[in-house]
Amino acid sequence: MNLEFYGLTKKLREYRLDSKVTLKEIEEKTGISQQRMKRIEQGISPITVEEVETLLTFYQMDANAILAYNDLARPVGRGQKAVRAVIWGALLAALSYGGYKGYAAFQSESTARTADGPVPVEEMMKQQPTGGEQKVSELLTGAHANKPPVPKQVVAPEQKKEEPRQADFRLAVYGDRPYHTGGVNSFTPADFQLFPVSQFQVGQGVPEWVKEAAGKAPTGLDIANVDILKGQSRTGIAKEIELLNQHHVKVVGYGSAEHVFQPQIFEKNGMKYGVMSYTRVVPAVEWKAEGEQVGVADAYGKHIFDDIRRAKQQVDVLILTMYWGKEDQTAPEQYQKDLAHDLLDAGVDMVIGHRSPIRQPYELYNGKYIFYNLGPSQLDILFDKKNIKEIALVQNGERNVLSQESQKK
Repeated sequence: MNLEFYGLTKKLREYRLDSKVTLKEIEEKTGISQQRMKRIEQGISPITVEEVETLLTFYQMDANAILAYNDLARPVGRGQKAVRAVIWGALLAALSYGGYKGYAAFQSESTARTADGPVPVEEMMKQQPTGGEQKVSELLTGAHANKPPVPKQVVAPEQKKEEPRQADFRLAVYGDRPYHTGGVNSFTPADFQLFPVSQFQVGQGVPEWVKEAAGKAPTGLDIANVDILKGQSRTGIAKEIELLNQHHVKVVGYGSAEHVFQPQIFEKNGMKYGVMSYTRVVPAVEWKAEGEQVGVADAYGKHIFDDIRRAKQQVDVLILTMYWGKEDQTAPEQYQKDLAHDLLDAGVDMVIGHRSPIRQPYELYNGKYIFYNLGPSQLDILFDKKNIKEIALVQNGERNVLSQESQKK
């Protein structure tokens, strides 16, 4: 992230803390998720113009009023930090329209003073060189100072229509792809996106597509599969997972028994959504996560139903992904249908299967969806509280919205 813009986000964070505003409050009032705000404030993801405008609206501050404020030196201590933070936010909003006057006024504040006191902002503006709009990078570095003026153009900034707050929870689950050569053609905005990956070869560094995905939305990799422990040690896998965590990527389906059978929980607007990942293909008993042994989250035996019951005590909606079937399979086997029905009866709200590169049919069982195999498709689910507001299969840029068979609870 550009260092100057990182400075802006730091100032916005200072203002939030001084105002005793929590990330949860921002999520509830603006729709900007807590995970997204954390990534912005930590400098991991750049803040967008729309997010700056949304935050200014939430703080009930007007950018023009802040830019016209004459005396920035008067507030002290915490108050001073708060005022300056919002002014930097207004500066970003002003720069987003391409204009340089707001920046010039702010920049001149510390130097443009007369013997009788501060110079009014309007007078400062008259002292600025005339000319067309400058690039944001030039404004921040002063690179435009020696450029000849161009004919002045006065363009009123376009008033953007405020978009309604996104109150729904969106989950995106993608089909299987190789860890290092997978890639994604396009990303769907989501509160959480999950990528089942195969060929999880460690020691080669985090793939660029995974880093890009993590920059778009909170991201998880499901590595509960048939090749995770082939030819590599648990120590090497642990180091790779630690590296992924440093890039804010969650790893599911593999780990200690204490953690791997627990749901990943996401909270939005008072609702809790849980995601669990399992495999029904385990090459050897030693691969299972049992006791102190780290391994895959297997779906054999009755423990999975105990896991589900415990998870449902923690969440309102529970999604379960399952690595199963054969690689060349075109339709679900009977054991998959029976197991899926049992999982839904135990409390799971949706089952999403994956492994085969061929997409298989989906089923609606007692008002709940079973996707037996996503194949190369992506599943995009939009929840309104506990109900499914929209569900779509996306492949090659084509979005197929399924019929409205929402589950009412």
